[in-house]
Amino acid sequence: MMNNKVAVLGLAALLATAAIAQTGRMRLEGRLAGSAKGKAKWQTRDSASQLQAELEIEGERLTPGATYMVLIGSNLPYSVTANSLGRFTFNQRFNSANRPSIQVDNVVVVTTDTGTTVMSGVMKRR
Repeated sequence: MMNNKVAVLGLAALLATAAIAQTGRMRLEGRLAGSAKGKAKWQTRDSASQLQAELEIEGERLTPGATYMVLIGSNLPYSVTANSLGRFTFNQRFNSANRPSIQVDNVVVVTTDTGTTVMSGVMKRR
């Protein structure tokens, strides 16, 4: 009985270590369409010693100077403002586990400050 408990605890420790040491890359992209157009990109480059991720969102054909909210999946929204040409670019890098959780098939929605959707799309592997 004691040997079974030790074996189970050893297996649990091994699985936990493997999960922590998971490495890899993920690249997702969402094409955004509606009355405006744009794209959203998410990529991760994780190793056993470092977690890296980058989020890029671009939009065009927007109202110059207007502020928009970008929502990806269930993450907190990002606020962006269109420049004088009606475009915006948002870029943020993350170097820790404290980052958005962006997955395949997450919906990306860009809305006006009154909640009107101006473009949307779905994140897919690229």
